[in-house]
Amino acid sequence: MIKKILFFLILFTLFSQKSFSLPKEKIIREGQQKRYRSQIKQGRPVFGVELKIVDDQHETLPNDGKAFGELLVRGPWITSGYFKNDESEAHNNDGWFATGDVCTIDPEGYMEITDRAKDVIKSGGEWISSIDLENQAMGHPDVMQAAVIGVPDNLREEEVFACIVVMPDVNSDETTAKTLFDWCMERLAYYKAPGYVLFRESLPTTGTQKVQKALIFEPDTDPTSESGCVDLRSVKRRRN
Repeated sequence: MIKKILFFLILFTLFSQKSFSLPKEKIIREGQQKRYRSQIKQGRPVFGVELKIVDDQHETLPNDGKAFGELLVRGPWITSGYFKNDESEAHNNDGWFATGDVCTIDPEGYMEITDRAKDVIKSGGEWISSIDLENQAMGHPDVMQAAVIGVPDNLREEEVFACIVVMPDVNSDETTAKTLFDWCMERLAYYKAPGYVLFRESLPTTGTQKVQKALIFEPDTDPTSESGCVDLRSVKRRRN
């Protein structure tokens, strides 16, 4: 029995050194900035747990740190189902559990969550992180608050819709909307820029100041029909 335990511990040690220690050593060798980029990510899976990301067709995406898709996890201590819910779509027959998070996984296995699946905008075959666009919009000196959602679009399936609260003394007009649009175009891929911009005096938030996107508009409301909505789709195109 003792021999079996020792054998298991040796295997575990070898596996851990190979799978967990070496990437950290590699990151240290590659410099401080590389180490910082890895440290701000959510991390690598613990022993016995597998991670993968998939697209809309449930095809596995590469661990290249660039592709992002829905995070699936599998392992002996990962939940196999929900209590009193035998029809959960989050679990499949292969043991994978869909977390509802959207993330990237780099070649060293470090995972970084970029958004929630329900908040991702699927436009023209691309997955757009609403958080990325919100962060970019908030980086503009005229913007106090930003919330990004997807709205139905005949051409792209979904279009990016930005709800913006501007700083005091900043005009909530088409000129400001175009300025914000150009700001995003300079920093993001063109398809991530907002196709619509709507200015609001405030946005509904929780006690921790997180925007409650579901409460921005009344149910069954078409955001693009709101008064003051600026349509920027005609200028949303790839720039050289």
